[in-house]
Amino acid sequence: MKTFVTASALLCLLGIVCPFVNAQEKTGRIYGTVTDKQSGSPLSASNIAVYANETTTGTISDKNGNFSLDALPVGRISIEVSMIGYEHYTAQNLLLLSGKDLNLNIELTEKVEKLDEVLVKARMKSEVIDEFAMTSARTFTVEETNKYAGSWGDPARMVSNYAGVVTAGDQRNDIIIRGNSPTGLLWKLDGMVIPNPNHFGTFGTTGGPICILNNNQLCNSDFFTGSYPAEYGNALSGVFDLKMRNGNTHDHEFTGGMGFNGFELGAEGPINKTRGSSYMVNYRYTMMDLMHAMGMFDVGGVPKYTDLSFKIFFPTEKSGSFSVIGLGGISHINLEEDKGSGWTADMLPGTQVSYGSKMGVVGLKHKYFFTENSRIESSVSASYSNSFNIVDSIDAVFTDNFYNNNYTEATYSFSSDYYLKHNASTTIQAGMLAQLFDFSFFDEFYNTYIKDYQRETDTKGITALCQAYAQFKKRIAGNLSFQLGLHGQWFALNNNYSIEPRAGLSYAPGKNHRFSLGYGLNSQIQPRLVYFTQTLADATGDDYVLTNKNLGFTKSHHFSAGYDLSISTNLRMKIETYYQHLYNIPVESKPSYYSLANYGANFYNQIVDSLENKGTGQNMGIEFTLEKYLNKNFYFLLSASLYDSKYQGSDNVWRNTAFNGNYTLNFLAGYELPIKNDMLSVNIKTVWAGGKRYIPINVEKSAQYSQTIYDYDRAYSEKFADYFRIDLRIAYRLNQKNISQEWSFDVQNLTDHRNILAQRFNSNSGSIVDILQMGFFPIGSWKIFF
Repeated sequence: MKTFVTASALLCLLGIVCPFVNAQEKTGRIYGTVTDKQSGSPLSASNIAVYANETTTGTISDKNGNFSLDALPVGRISIEVSMIGYEHYTAQNLLLLSGKDLNLNIELTEKVEKLDEVLVKARMKSEVIDEFAMTSARTFTVEETNKYAGSWGDPARMVSNYAGVVTAGDQRNDIIIRGNSPTGLLWKLDGMVIPNPNHFGTFGTTGGPICILNNNQLCNSDFFTGSYPAEYGNALSGVFDLKMRNGNTHDHEFTGGMGFNGFELGAEGPINKTRGSSYMVNYRYTMMDLMHAMGMFDVGGVPKYTDLSFKIFFPTEKSGSFSVIGLGGISHINLEEDKGSGWTADMLPGTQVSYGSKMGVVGLKHKYFFTENSRIESSVSASYSNSFNIVDSIDAVFTDNFYNNNYTEATYSFSSDYYLKHNASTTIQAGMLAQLFDFSFFDEFYNTYIKDYQRETDTKGITALCQAYAQFKKRIAGNLSFQLGLHGQWFALNNNYSIEPRAGLSYAPGKNHRFSLGYGLNSQIQPRLVYFTQTLADATGDDYVLTNKNLGFTKSHHFSAGYDLSISTNLRMKIETYYQHLYNIPVESKPSYYSLANYGANFYNQIVDSLENKGTGQNMGIEFTLEKYLNKNFYFLLSASLYDSKYQGSDNVWRNTAFNGNYTLNFLAGYELPIKNDMLSVNIKTVWAGGKRYIPINVEKSAQYSQTIYDYDRAYSEKFADYFRIDLRIAYRLNQKNISQEWSFDVQNLTDHRNILAQRFNSNSGSIVDILQMGFFPIGSWKIFF
């Protein structure tokens, strides 16, 4: 730990070698595009006003909706966009840096007016990007992923601050939404479905310790926690609808940095300024591997990872615009008990573990306008996902591997979405998605009874999932909106299908109040590994059958209702309640506690055969949010959730799910101290949540058999002590001429609180051992933009 603290401090100081040029003028540029929110078509002649340092600067958008303002003073700025016939757009306290242009994609909503009434309404920060979202949705910004303490620049860790969302543990960024399994989350990037975008991501899961996505390449994006519109399918808990911005179309920019997440290099700029084409690329390599090579990081299990992401944008005059998007990462770690890895010694004593994963996706996206009110967006993509795990014995007597697995899947996708703005009050959208899965799954364990390896999965094949949807939205008099939609899915492996209605309602009786209702029937296929679990048909070990192959979709009815109050321009309160009924959850054919409702609760995936779609579950709760947007250098976010998550296995007993913590309280706050054009910021986060549910250990039987034996009859009846953690982030941002730098120092678990992750039985002492989550952990980082 001492060597890591020293290294963190050195990293924070390395950036000082760059020259200070404080005497020179520090300015920046903002540029972007103004479009119609419903049709997506560019809006010319819209008025843009920027307020900075008590001065106002203005311009208008050109025929393509583009605008640019140069020589603006760096620091916090506000912008207002207006156009006749459209609701005003306002955005306050945006951060403008030197050496880094600020790109804004602004959407204006056309007014719906009665003859005797004109409603003037400014777009608020709380509104989401998706036109059809009515409830259980929120837009987040790139700056939030940077400034929130404990976020590490990771969108998944950042959204855990929102009501209804908790993380599965400190070591990974899997998120639990309203008591659902983290596998119920859908990841999308620029409209394309992508595999788990995390390093060390176990196949079939949606999280990992380190996110491959680079938040510097993202723009404002939507996050859904339920009742999402009909365009989203094959998800039960939530949706990450991420947007990757285009590269700078005016100047070439470069980014560098180093910190816990690795060494980072990035570049972006115009390919052809006249045509508006651009590129953007970012590369990252693990820092801990290099620190280990220099003797600065001397513990067992050094993680090695690298990733690359890029986007190339080509607009044309007559054929629409084209984007090429790519994202990929490779990660590997060796955990050896005899070399000091506490994780292996605690979780799998007497073993050494070799684990790795690979992920990649590349896609081509095309956008074409038939008219100014109708367009089509299509994409074709190919993705690759692989994870492997080797658990070996360090016992001199037993020299064979305990367990081996290797899961690989290539996915080929085509999607197309049609958007029509029929008039100012009516929007129609329809689309389809076809995915072809080419997979190879293998795992085996050493069976001491037959004294040979037994394969739990050994299959190769191809299958497909097809989805289609249609939805429309109607706005009445500007204060009442409703949307109706229908989503359908068909899974080729076993010819199962699902038809899912969706609906939403939003009513604003005044400019500061809004009520919302949402309903959705959602369904999801099982993690594909589950379908190919092999059952040993005879004692010889030569004949296997696939008892899970015909499993159908797991489904849920999700109801939500919310009230949103704008107390003032910068203070907002929201209350939301929900009920979710899940059914067709796979459970064992024999009476058992087991249910796929708990899938993803551990580092490994429990493999169970002979499953049937007969399980049920329910989630219910109430969520509260009080948020003060950044104003007068101060912000805070208070979110609280009370919830109950239950399931019923094949034994017909109602139990807590593994994710039923019952309550969560988050508080974030931050203050910025301007120092001329520079800034010192202090951010803090406190989280208090119900402890993790677990299956108790049967101490007597564990002592008798000298290994951990669980009491499954009491599954998830108890939970560990409450989770508590304080995170701190201190950052200093320096603006120079054409260069900006940021030094930051983060401390995770400032009080070194002992949060329990799991337990195991120690056969030597005859007692239960607590396995702890992350303790006091300092992280230093440095970034430069020029």
